[in-house]
Amino acid sequence: MVKLILGGLVAVVLVITLAAVNVWKSGVDPNTQIGNEPAHLGQYSPREYTPAETEAMIASGPSAVVLDVRSAEEYQAGHVPGAINIPYDDIEALSRVSHDQEVIVYCTQSSWRAPYAAYSLYKAGHPQVSILQGGAFAWEHEGYVVEPVGDEGGRIVPKPAGLVADSPTQVTPAAADRPFTEEILGYYDGREGRPAYVAVEGVVYDVTESPLWQNGVHRPALMAGFLEVKAGRDLTSWLKFSPHGKKNLEKFPVVGVLE
Repeated sequence: MVKLILGGLVAVVLVITLAAVNVWKSGVDPNTQIGNEPAHLGQYSPREYTPAETEAMIASGPSAVVLDVRSAEEYQAGHVPGAINIPYDDIEALSRVSHDQEVIVYCTQSSWRAPYAAYSLYKAGHPQVSILQGGAFAWEHEGYVVEPVGDEGGRIVPKPAGLVADSPTQVTPAAADRPFTEEILGYYDGREGRPAYVAVEGVVYDVTESPLWQNGVHRPALMAGFLEVKAGRDLTSWLKFSPHGKKNLEKFPVVGVLE
């Protein structure tokens, strides 16, 4: 009798498990049964070159083009020699960048403007997109030449105050009213094609389209040098380690509330 009961329980567990796997594969949220979520474009993992590696690639010939995605004023004050200037938010100009050469993108510190531009290039179908690790500041700090536009000596200037990342995605009022538990939020971890959601102070934001959150991990991946920030979590307690607080996050679509 006991064996019969145990056998029945095992069968029930097996059926439930298989059903859950099928639901997950279909792209439907197993907790809310909401499907048709935005699909990712696939694996996005740009290579990062050190200033020394970047300098070596520049010296070796026309195999790569260096792209400065800061403002024109920043570029004119000082830039990596030979770099082309296209501001990170000029999506149309970025889409016209030739696919014949690898593109190495940088901004002041390559913290978010460079990843945004790199992701725009990737979405435009560019096959080889890389990022200068540490950006223009690292290039200058390691003693490499900074080239100005004009006769004055070149220097890397601080990035303009008030720069805030905008998200290209939109949200509907109905989606913004959706309630989330921590368990449901955990499903939206940005991995395996799932959307990337994060919660702060009870508000759930959709960061799926942000180049800084590709594959569910924030770039730079470590906050305060030791915390790995991942999607699908309540990040309220981690906000104190962010240099921008929630200012940048509030530019992204709100998709619900955390209960």
